[in-house]
Amino acid sequence: MDVKVYRWSDALRPKAPWAAASEAGAATTAIMPSFFPDYCNIADMLPVESTKNTVDLYSAVAAAAQSSNNNNQEEETMIKSDGVPPLSKLLEFARSATPSAVNEFRSVYSTFEPYEKVITDKWTTERGVQKALQEYCRDGKTAFANKYFIASDCAVPVSSGGGGSSNIKSKYAAAAARIVRGSPSPSEGMALREAPTRCFSSALSLGALSARDALDTARNRSPVTPPLWIGDGKKRGITGSTHNNLAGLFPSDNQLWGRSSEGSLSDVIEWRE
Repeated sequence: MDVKVYRWSDALRPKAPWAAASEAGAATTAIMPSFFPDYCNIADMLPVESTKNTVDLYSAVAAAAQSSNNNNQEEETMIKSDGVPPLSKLLEFARSATPSAVNEFRSVYSTFEPYEKVITDKWTTERGVQKALQEYCRDGKTAFANKYFIASDCAVPVSSGGGGSSNIKSKYAAAAARIVRGSPSPSEGMALREAPTRCFSSALSLGALSARDALDTARNRSPVTPPLWIGDGKKRGITGSTHNNLAGLFPSDNQLWGRSSEGSLSDVIEWRE
């Protein structure tokens, strides 16, 4: 029996030259443009893979299991898996692979990032980050940042695990807390894209959040901020496009002042590509 294997790809634009090269197993360093404007010239013209066109793996596996049970087949059709380990286990794996000198340094000098506990507790699981994505798009970047990124939570570590001590303060986190504390509101003390970057980056890296789903949310499921002024950098006349981009967001958007909630989220996803 002939079997054809289709490799899964998480590329935002499967038709892009660098995505095609990765799919074929070739090196992408010679194909990926060296300069961001050159990348935008290609990426702006290519469609982003719609989340509606992706295979629902859970439904497919469940259907296969149901079919197997109905036919009383003895052959196992389900793919055996222990699932993705919990975050604590992944951190344990990371610590075991970390050089002893690095672990020793961390036991004396804290290296945790700002809002580490908030991010870990709330937004590293699929359910938590999906809830955050909906809230971010519903309420907007400013309200979201003011609610979750308060100064008192900025320098709170997850735990004293990994050889470190919860009594050791992170200068990085303390500096960020000082900036937020000295601002009229958390959103005014943060960079343009800092709130969505801190909220969604860990989930994207862990695979708890799909980059395609997040970009589709920014483009098609967020309240659209009209490009009424040049500061946001949106392309005039594109808002309302039916090409899977109702908000008119592109990698080449070049804002002069400020950035909308959906634009900031889009940039976070695009720049990871």
